[in-house]
Amino acid sequence: MFGPHRTRRSGPNWSPLLRPAGATLPRESGRSQLVSWYPSQVDLGRLGERIREERTAAKLASSVVASRARVTEDDLLALEAGRPVTLSTAAVARIARAIGVATADLARERAGSPSLFFLQPGVPDFFDADRDVVVGALRAADSIAELDRLLGRTYQRGELDPVDVGAVPFEQGYELARRVRGVLGAPSEPLGSVVEIVEDVFGVPVVRMPLKARRVVALTAKDSSTGLAAVVLSDFGTENARVTVAHELAHVLFDKPEKPIDYWIDLENDQAADTTKIEQRARAFAAELLIPRRGLVDLLGPSTQRSASQRTSRTEARELVQKVCSHFRTPPELTTNRLVDDVYIDQGLRADVWKGLSGSSWHPKPRPPMLHRRLADALRAGLITRMRAREYLELSAWDDLPAELAS
Repeated sequence: MFGPHRTRRSGPNWSPLLRPAGATLPRESGRSQLVSWYPSQVDLGRLGERIREERTAAKLASSVVASRARVTEDDLLALEAGRPVTLSTAAVARIARAIGVATADLARERAGSPSLFFLQPGVPDFFDADRDVVVGALRAADSIAELDRLLGRTYQRGELDPVDVGAVPFEQGYELARRVRGVLGAPSEPLGSVVEIVEDVFGVPVVRMPLKARRVVALTAKDSSTGLAAVVLSDFGTENARVTVAHELAHVLFDKPEKPIDYWIDLENDQAADTTKIEQRARAFAAELLIPRRGLVDLLGPSTQRSASQRTSRTEARELVQKVCSHFRTPPELTTNRLVDDVYIDQGLRADVWKGLSGSSWHPKPRPPMLHRRLADALRAGLITRMRAREYLELSAWDDLPAELAS
């Protein structure tokens, strides 16, 4: 974490502390565990100087950083001044996170700020307001990747390479969705949880976190140097969340990052806007992934068999939308648009035939965050200690582990 380290055996509740070089820590009785120990290798003066540099560059008051990191302001200022201070490595990790930098970066010379790439305009304050959420999501992805290596877990994301946007984005989106369904072995049937597909099949965490930029319903972040990706879902309490995650999966799998860290940001109610081709492709991808054309034919028959009067009947259109919503577990608006595009319903009914209809009553069973699940797997397999699990979660030895890790 802070450079070369040595290992030390200690009791299950021992916490690594930052102390001057050469300091020792008492052993505790109880079952011994192997934990990482860094204190004698830490240059406290340089570490504190780097923290002060990064905090000043981020224009954050010491009181704000201390509050976010759950340390006293006196300890923070002492660390910045290079004075001896008793802080756990988890506390230093929280300080780094509060400032918005990776812990490892504190050991390196200051680099330039990451490049940002916005595909949607209109959110100039996004990065300042929600930077910690994005950084935290990519850190979670990094931790998950490390745990997956320990567990020997692999994913199918490598089977689908990013591709340039085609001349007809929506047609390309349909084709890419069919490719994904082929990987899933589900060419036409209704899909289960899209979040579970993103996480369990493609290995990308979906972080549920409300964003301060209220119009941003979701975003995808990619680190081009490591290949890590994460989805942040802000609008996770609505029936459209399923569509949103499917949309983000298109960004995860097929968009090419052009800068060190790229962000694909999706705004509330932007479907009617003059969006980029990459967004057109993602919207078509989500529609075909959730309501495949082949599945519609299996359920309703070919659209060519519907008469003009059937296509223009409002009553029949609403019945059709409700049937497809229930079968494919999709919201009424997306379902209506899909049925209009495939000529099951007349174009003139697109705007409001879906209003007042209910979406699917099906909801996936809630489950713990992806990082927690991987930590639980690693603990059960004996690959990490409980102290190491705390370090992954930036907890001290005195903090309780989440319930799913406590047993």
